[in-house]
Amino acid sequence: MRQQLTQPVPSAIPTVVAPAGAFVALLGFYIMLHTGLGGEVLKIFLHVPFPVVAIFAVIVPLAAGFTGRVGWFFRTPVAVPWLLMLAWMTFSAITSFYPRESVSEVLPYGLRFHIMPLLFCAIATTSKSVRSLIVWAAMGMFPVLLLCFVKGEMVEGIRFAVPDTSLENPNDLAFLLLWGSTLLLIFLLGKGKLGKIVTLAAIPSCFWFILKTASRANFITIFFVLAVAVIISAPPVRIFLLVAVPIGLAITLPLLPKSTLDRILSVVVSSSISDVAQQSNSVANAQLKGAIGSEAERMELAKLAIDATFRHPVFGVGMSMFATETADYFMKNFGTKAPWLTAHDSYLKISSESGIPGLIFYVWSIVAGIGMTWRTFIKSRGHPEFQTTNRNSICVLLALVVYAVGTFFCDIVYFSYLSITMGLAAANFLSFRNESAMLNAATPVFQPNGSRLLRR
Repeated sequence: MRQQLTQPVPSAIPTVVAPAGAFVALLGFYIMLHTGLGGEVLKIFLHVPFPVVAIFAVIVPLAAGFTGRVGWFFRTPVAVPWLLMLAWMTFSAITSFYPRESVSEVLPYGLRFHIMPLLFCAIATTSKSVRSLIVWAAMGMFPVLLLCFVKGEMVEGIRFAVPDTSLENPNDLAFLLLWGSTLLLIFLLGKGKLGKIVTLAAIPSCFWFILKTASRANFITIFFVLAVAVIISAPPVRIFLLVAVPIGLAITLPLLPKSTLDRILSVVVSSSISDVAQQSNSVANAQLKGAIGSEAERMELAKLAIDATFRHPVFGVGMSMFATETADYFMKNFGTKAPWLTAHDSYLKISSESGIPGLIFYVWSIVAGIGMTWRTFIKSRGHPEFQTTNRNSICVLLALVVYAVGTFFCDIVYFSYLSITMGLAAANFLSFRNESAMLNAATPVFQPNGSRLLRR
């Protein structure tokens, strides 16, 4: 006799809270202002010094508060290290070399950037809304490319940059273009033909400008990203990448100015600063000499950051105080000036300014974000109902790889990149978990005897 099972009441089935479209668009536009340098673009092209980013920095958290879901971020694996990192940064600022200046840096950072993952999880509660946020973030690359085409120029005939903007450092420009390219993939993975056509022009343009910056760090990072892309891609895409990338490099590299290409390829593999400096002195070409000398300078700055870390291992010297504290230390102990520069390494920047615990929480956050996104990618792969989540995961995972590798050579730890990427990762994780739970609850399961029940 067939056993009849009582079906659960509808209230027992998990539901996915559909976000308000206006809130998603509001948050998305705010993200685009960051990725697309909205304030600078308005000032350059429209001559309007309007504090649009600051205004949205107030409006968006208020909108997220109305959702009643600000605490949803705490359900993600990255919440603990992420909050501990901010707490330790704050303690470090209070006990810093120059507390007043350091606290004035950490407060705006926390209120503007570090809270972003909370806003993402509160507003973007479905895979489609997460995709919308990725689209908004990716759209920021178009004004950046416009800046490159209109305002960009070769500095001293060697490196491409955008003078008189926050992208006047070629390394920072290359990082933004590479990070943004991983988000632009959302158009190629989607169904829209127009988006694919535009992106097929935008991504090669990004890579062309990356090569023109002669940023050796980001050139190396490209290969890490491609390695991950090959691993996670379907066989046809994997074959395409393995064939197209070498051909693309073989075509584009010779088109670069010789001085730019020489700089990209001028990497001295040595752990000794004196060896690199000696190599620099032995080079006759002045431009190549400068490139190798730059590597020696970075190694020297890394050594200073490590020294600062071990002088202040618990709380560091305080946010943004590395250059000031190091200069003071050298003047008091050696009577000479230290190079008034940043650490050029986000990991060493954190360790020197927030101590070893701060570095642990920072690395923990990045590793947790990558692990969380990787699990979401694996679990959603091969399931048509989770196709959007899987595509979101590909873009976010590659963006996290760019950040994890690229910031070994680039000091952007207090910028919005990690906060935006972590927010996308956390929202993508939660939306997948909620949608998969709802699907499991609503999917009928037939037992061997033919009885039917609904999964809870």
